[in-house]
Amino acid sequence: MKEATMKKTYITTILSALLVIAFIQTPDSHANDTDLTKIEITITDDSTKVYTIVDQMPQIIGGIGEVYKNISYPKTALNNRTEGKVYIQFVVDENGKVDNPKVLKDIGDDCGNAAIAALEKVNFTPGLLNGEPVAVSYTLPVIFKMGN
Repeated sequence: MKEATMKKTYITTILSALLVIAFIQTPDSHANDTDLTKIEITITDDSTKVYTIVDQMPQIIGGIGEVYKNISYPKTALNNRTEGKVYIQFVVDENGKVDNPKVLKDIGDDCGNAAIAALEKVNFTPGLLNGEPVAVSYTLPVIFKMGN
């Protein structure tokens, strides 16, 4: 008797899963794919909307080279021959200014702070959504590599 109950439970579970999958795959469930451009997060301190997907992402004025021009390789990193990628997450506000930078991944020897200091010296063209400038969340890898 237990085996028959287990089979019924198993079949019911499988059928329920198939119904859920079928419901998810219906064409109407994807009718609003264009709404993906409106994904946003909210910063709680001032309630400014910060977008993660926009029509046009912010661009560094002068290109990535502007960040590298402003990097001072930390003395400790030079002495220890520290190299690698530092990942910085920040918001580019509606005016193209860097806001709230933080190190997501560091390689040590003060490289993360050096990357933030360099990033804060550059300007961006702001991100655009529906033709209007908006704040956009941005993550930038900064490579530390020593010359010969």
